[in-house]
Amino acid sequence: MYSQLNYEIQAENIIINHILKSKCDKVLLEIGNVDALFTEIEGFLQHSPIIHASHDFIRFPWMKEYDFISRGIFPFVLTILMNQFPHIWSPSTPDAFHSNWVRCARFIDVLENTFPSLDHLRKFRSSVTFKDFMSKWQFNVYFQLRFHALAMELESAVDCVHSPSATSDFKLDMTRILVKVINQVRKNVTESSDLGMKF
Repeated sequence: MYSQLNYEIQAENIIINHILKSKCDKVLLEIGNVDALFTEIEGFLQHSPIIHASHDFIRFPWMKEYDFISRGIFPFVLTILMNQFPHIWSPSTPDAFHSNWVRCARFIDVLENTFPSLDHLRKFRSSVTFKDFMSKWQFNVYFQLRFHALAMELESAVDCVHSPSATSDFKLDMTRILVKVINQVRKNVTESSDLGMKF
């Protein structure tokens, strides 16, 4: 009915500001983390009559223009993240960055699974809001930091090989294999030297 009267945005604003916002405000006040926020919104999407109706009425032409998630839900969530959790996009702590991205990606999957059609999904992925969200993740900086940390760990482990008391707990199988090879080479060189001395 709202779509036929061109009042979708007004109806969406009522649902967001008077229903969803109060739920999110309560979660943010009592728990105050991203996971709890996403869990609350995912529950809202799962039980929301308006989401179920969008699937039931997708066959009607006017429903093609209805876009509650892209136009209402996601911008609302992004605003909360920017205002209260801007640190989730900081790659300076790689472990936390990775954890935040995994949770956000899972939330995006939930959102995308609620779209009533592929057209709605394509519009969402090409929207300015979604592109803005994705651009905030500085993956290039994150991977540089991760690579640097792993390289430092690998080099430190290789240096420890020269010490007989080295007991490094290697994180990578590659490091363990490399150390094994280096030890074998050292052993072969030592044996060859000893053999040469006898002659």
